[in-house]
Amino acid sequence: MVLRKFREQRYVKRNIKIPLSDLGRWNLVGKDAIAVTPAPTGNSWQGVLSAAKGLFGERLFLLPQYYSNCIYSEKELHQIAKILVRQESEQIVFNGYLPYFKILMEDIIKAGKKVSLIDHESHTSFLEGPDVASHFDEVLQLHKKGYIYHLGFVKKDMDKTIGLLTGHKAYPIILKTDESIIGRTYSKYEGLNIGVMTHDSFRKNLYNMVSAALLHEEAKVHLKDKYKTFYLQNQDRIIVHGYFKSQEDFYRVIGGVDVNFYVTYSECWGQFVNESLALGVPCLCSDVSAVLDFDEDLKKMLVVNEFDNDFAIYNKSKEVLANKDYFITKGPDYVKKVNVIASDYMKAFLE
Repeated sequence: MVLRKFREQRYVKRNIKIPLSDLGRWNLVGKDAIAVTPAPTGNSWQGVLSAAKGLFGERLFLLPQYYSNCIYSEKELHQIAKILVRQESEQIVFNGYLPYFKILMEDIIKAGKKVSLIDHESHTSFLEGPDVASHFDEVLQLHKKGYIYHLGFVKKDMDKTIGLLTGHKAYPIILKTDESIIGRTYSKYEGLNIGVMTHDSFRKNLYNMVSAALLHEEAKVHLKDKYKTFYLQNQDRIIVHGYFKSQEDFYRVIGGVDVNFYVTYSECWGQFVNESLALGVPCLCSDVSAVLDFDEDLKKMLVVNEFDNDFAIYNKSKEVLANKDYFITKGPDYVKKVNVIASDYMKAFLE
């Protein structure tokens, strides 16, 4: 145990912890706002980073951490706060919340700048970690005290719920997709290929999706990792990609298949759906977020109502595959539309 801890600390110091002198070289310009986002470790916080990049582009301060753990001392956090205050913007927007953010927020407020927060959690998140509920309560207390200027929620209607139950003014946030990938095309894999690019936590519904994909005779099923799919047999048709070294490698896979599955039990947004559509590839999903709320026809085509039923996912995917060429133009057009709406929502949030 002690040896593992030592190795972990050495790994963090060598590979993750960026010296304050290097962090101090950041010079972000954003008249309205810049964003602070915790750095991902593997797949942890990767979705929040993608969301922040879509909303803020290059106006992004990536804060090194190890999974959700702070790797800087309290003294160093005060110094990081000074670095953030020096950035050229009226407002600093934190994406996601962790307890050590409180030190940064308090220092930024004392320096005369506004701090806002975009929250990516939902009620389901409380089941995934013992401290999530207390973190959420801390966010509301910081908002009540005035440390958080504007509070936004990615989860559909969470702003309304919090407003009615607690009296806090909150804003809905719609996520944007990277403009550079809209309409981009990649070489297709040979034969029928289905992407199931998520992990195996309960709410992700991985095994229903994998079994549904395998029901397509001879289809190849693309996964991120070697999950416990052995009981489904047909392991010769499972392709494991492992950790993606770059976002481009990830797009090459999800853009190279015929259809992607993201039929999950719970999501705040589900950015993967729109990333797939941006590449002209249909993506099945469940109706648990606002990700397809802006086109009723698209929603009818892609939403699986019985998402705990692998055969229902299989049948829906057959319908989609029969019309997959429709999504080559429909997908990118829809993502462009959502991005415009997302910009309007963000403008209201920042003002």
